[in-house]
Amino acid sequence: VTDRLDYQADGAGYLRGIRKHLFVLDVATKACRQVTRGDWHAGDPSWSPDGTKLAFAAATAADADLTYRAPLYVVDASSEAAEPEPAGLADGVGGAITWNADGSALVAVGWAGGPVGHAGLHRVPLGGGEPTDLAAPLDRNVMQGGAGYPGGPPQRSTGNTIVFCARDRGCTSLYAVDG
Repeated sequence: VTDRLDYQADGAGYLRGIRKHLFVLDVATKACRQVTRGDWHAGDPSWSPDGTKLAFAAATAADADLTYRAPLYVVDASSEAAEPEPAGLADGVGGAITWNADGSALVAVGWAGGPVGHAGLHRVPLGGGEPTDLAAPLDRNVMQGGAGYPGGPPQRSTGNTIVFCARDRGCTSLYAVDG
């Protein structure tokens, strides 16, 4: 019996009640602690520059299989009882994430609205404010990488420079932008 559209995945088969969540491992004590919980999948995380928080995208809405939205969240990874806090792209779709140099904003591949058109590279201020598509002038898809897809997640380089991949005429190239 299925009651959701995402009951199976290519390469994984039937998902049943299996969900992808975030865990933190204390290397010194070897203690493993679950950070996220719920009937949803947590996206790949990114550590804050100070190493205390994790940012990730997740489609947490009850109807996420019908109306796909994957907002960004931040959770305090050092706390036992921390709950993920919404961080941005509430009506959008986030993918691969990195932080800017001072930890005041997230930079995420995705869409500010529904997943239509080219995936952008959105700078999302954590203190509030509208996201800015840093790759908007390219008129190309930002490629976050994945199985069967070229590219790679955006990465912080020296200073506040963010490097990312975008596809142009069948080739994936590396670009840089001030984050």
